[in-house]
Amino acid sequence: MVISPARKEKLKVARQNQSQRLDLESSRWCRTSMDEVFQADVARYHACSGLIFHCLGSPPFQVGVKQLGIDPVSTSNIEVCPALCETTMRNTLTEAITQAIKVVFNAETILPFFVGSVCLGIFGSAVYDLLQSWLGDDAVALVRIALISLLILVGAIAAVSWLISRQIALLPTDIPFEVQQKNLDRKYRGLVLLVSNPEACETAIRFHLPTLKRCWLVCSRESLEKARELRRKFPNVCVDSPIVVNDIYDPLQFYRCVNEIYLTRLPKDLPERDVIADYTGMTAHASVGTVLACINTVRPLQYTPARTDPKTGRVIGSLDPIRVTLGMQNGGRSRRGDRQKAS
Repeated sequence: MVISPARKEKLKVARQNQSQRLDLESSRWCRTSMDEVFQADVARYHACSGLIFHCLGSPPFQVGVKQLGIDPVSTSNIEVCPALCETTMRNTLTEAITQAIKVVFNAETILPFFVGSVCLGIFGSAVYDLLQSWLGDDAVALVRIALISLLILVGAIAAVSWLISRQIALLPTDIPFEVQQKNLDRKYRGLVLLVSNPEACETAIRFHLPTLKRCWLVCSRESLEKARELRRKFPNVCVDSPIVVNDIYDPLQFYRCVNEIYLTRLPKDLPERDVIADYTGMTAHASVGTVLACINTVRPLQYTPARTDPKTGRVIGSLDPIRVTLGMQNGGRSRRGDRQKAS
């Protein structure tokens, strides 16, 4: 039988369509099977977790599944691993009991408890003996002693409540917080500087000269060379080596770094109120950490704005620093002074 070329082409196209249809059905079946396996694994895991939550008095399995945004799967045919659930619950309870024992039998907890119990017992016995010697030991006297003890207890509770309410009433109910910006009206003898843009850093340093005596450079590993260059340009004020912060996206590291400068690196004749911190450079996290180290203290803050071209909007330099005052700094105290008084 001779097959024409047109017929051969039609058969070839039909085979290709059939092959593509089979591949599509196979892919759909595999994807459906994988979804079913995944749903079964998720349901099996949450069924086990739900059993633990139920044993511990937490919400049941179905509620937890709905809160997680997973379609609840019928748990009638799900195999729950009792050994795994029992082991997990046992470990959780053991850990909770261990933590409770550590808290109860901790020296900082148990000693005040015993001392307070002994003192309270001695005081109670002394008061009872005093009332008994005063009122007698008959039945009427015992009733009077009980009433007097009750009055003393009520009076003590009322006195403590009054003291607490009085202290709460003295707390400020509306603490205004505002940020004030104005031109610096004085030069400072100390400067804490975040190093990034060399031009802005030089502007901040030159503004406080010749009053400036010490400048501490805080930088990252990437800006360490810029800090060294600033130290070479201003050797008389940049006496200390640059302080390198490892993680520039961790504000707490900058908080600890700036706080340590104020607490440990200031000369004795240089108080905190004479050292200003510039939070312009580096990342926003660095600025946040620097501001946190100066909030509620006498440590001043400044910001060095950029000079921009009014036509193009591009940065062409730096303006003089601006004094930034936070509302919470008005009643601040010197942490360094408090620390010296305590020592």
